[in-house]
Amino acid sequence: MIRKIYPALLSVAAAAVIMTGCGNEDNATQSNVGAVPSGGSLLPYTILRDDLEDGANPGNTFEIRNGGFGSAAAADPKNVNRFYAMTDRGPNATYLDGKMFPVPEYTPRIALFEVQADGFVTQVSEILLKDTDGNPVSGLPNSSTLGGTGELPYDADGNLIVDENGSVKTDDFGIDSEGLAVMKDGTFWVSDEYGPHIVHYDANGKEIGRINPFASDSRDLYTLPAEFGNRWANRGMEGLTVTPDQTTLVGMMQSTLDNPGKAVRGTLTRIVTIDLATGAMRQYLYRQEKAKNSNSEIAALNSDTFLVIERDGTFYRDTTTGQKHVYKIKLHTGTELESAPLDANMTQDNALGLLIDGKTLEEVAIGTDGWETLAAKGIVPVQKELVVDMIKQVQYPHDKMEGLIVFNDTTLGILNDDDFATWATGGVLEQKTLDANKTRIDGNTLYVVDGLELGGLSLQKVGAYNTGKEGGSEISAFDSDSKRLFITNGADNKLDIVGIADVTAPALVKSVDLSAYGTGVQSVATKNGKVAVAVGAADKTGQVGKVVIFDTDGTLLTQTQVGYLPDMVTFTEDGKKILVANEGEPDASSGSYVDAPGSVGLITVADTTADDDAAGYAAVDFAAAALTDAA
Repeated sequence: MIRKIYPALLSVAAAAVIMTGCGNEDNATQSNVGAVPSGGSLLPYTILRDDLEDGANPGNTFEIRNGGFGSAAAADPKNVNRFYAMTDRGPNATYLDGKMFPVPEYTPRIALFEVQADGFVTQVSEILLKDTDGNPVSGLPNSSTLGGTGELPYDADGNLIVDENGSVKTDDFGIDSEGLAVMKDGTFWVSDEYGPHIVHYDANGKEIGRINPFASDSRDLYTLPAEFGNRWANRGMEGLTVTPDQTTLVGMMQSTLDNPGKAVRGTLTRIVTIDLATGAMRQYLYRQEKAKNSNSEIAALNSDTFLVIERDGTFYRDTTTGQKHVYKIKLHTGTELESAPLDANMTQDNALGLLIDGKTLEEVAIGTDGWETLAAKGIVPVQKELVVDMIKQVQYPHDKMEGLIVFNDTTLGILNDDDFATWATGGVLEQKTLDANKTRIDGNTLYVVDGLELGGLSLQKVGAYNTGKEGGSEISAFDSDSKRLFITNGADNKLDIVGIADVTAPALVKSVDLSAYGTGVQSVATKNGKVAVAVGAADKTGQVGKVVIFDTDGTLLTQTQVGYLPDMVTFTEDGKKILVANEGEPDASSGSYVDAPGSVGLITVADTTADDDAAGYAAVDFAAAALTDAA
């Protein structure tokens, strides 16, 4: 499905594109993303210019499209059908010792898109990125003191782009925008592949803050660790996200840092977290599947769990074994580098970061058994789990997979970067196409992958209680009012009451001896200030067990005889009844086989009394059950 806006209609179409969908602003509750066809939905575009000769098709011109909205993407927090997508620095191609910019005045931008009920994608609005004075920025290189790497800009004719003084033209506010964090206050944080810079823009696109590794930059709110300034040129901070609580930015480098030089380009890449309130930063390592891959996006599920795009640069037309993967990572599974314990041969260097035997982590990792060497020093990358393989999923045809949208807990959106439909071979510009016959023009396409289990929840150890005995802690129940855990201590046949008001330091409050009620504690449950404990008898086939009820201080309230070997106990939701499963486990220890009947019992809490074991208890066994059809 091709959605093209022709040059003659540009002025009318641009206005129409911006207004489409405005009647459904911030109140959508019915998701349309499931209507996106399996082959994707093409985003609308306009044409920037179409007068340059197509190097792959001599005698014909090609279209440079705007387009280009695949460098980053993020869900709109106000509308389930909308997402933001961002361009990079603009149409460009590698040329000589720099880049060719066929539209050098292009301004990087963020657009808001909406998925319609039929799966069609429309553009709602567009924001141009601006400097601190409100002037549109460009994608031209920064000066050398603020991140420039010596990259030279050329126009479409191969001429050096110069300023009014004849000097190479640079733009210290210029940005190769690649990572996007959408804030709930309407502002945006954008990371830069070229710089690397992380820039804060207001709702109108004007710069209001900046973070980068250049300590001399007076615009900086915070300064990144200096090693990030040693990035591989044009493979800087490709991914950026913000945690759901909006407190922490998380940025991801596209590839290995040139730390200290190009010889270390391998599989080690870096993640940095930035506390927006304090500027505190943490670093973690990510291990790529193949050397020189690209980490093209990161998206937060919670403060610890993130999705990451890792890809190579292949087209499906050339190979069906390329890599276009989405992984799930958990930061706590990796070593935090800023606070890593240092042994005698490890140091923190102001320019290069953590060193081992005087070598950067990149130098160590590129060596023989490099990752094993790091692990021996306690330095491990975050663990990762494959979530989606887009080549297997949709035979993903594009070379770049860079936009990642978390629509909900089961649904992802994937966007490609179409490079403004512009390509170059040997420094000669041409149309970017997806097929061997060069007839299928690349375009920004939204793909939707549903039926996932993204699992935003993450478990982290914050405290522990240890009896020091095997079998000392098997089943636990929590009472929120008393902030206590009630734990079956099978080693001592006791109920341990543990206070967890301070979850980092659980402490034993009391141990209740259960020997007066039986010889084997089996289960525990709590509800409305009552604690029910199932206790088995010494002769589990000849004597029934009990459910004993205490208050949260361990004071006996009542006890009730139940069935043989009560192995599980739980309260009903209203707390008025207790269910107990009596296992009736067979016993052949005496030489003869004895099979006590299993049953399910129901205790009416209000009817139980401390001196009447039979009151309020009813049970049903399974003697008459027909189990011949059980599988």
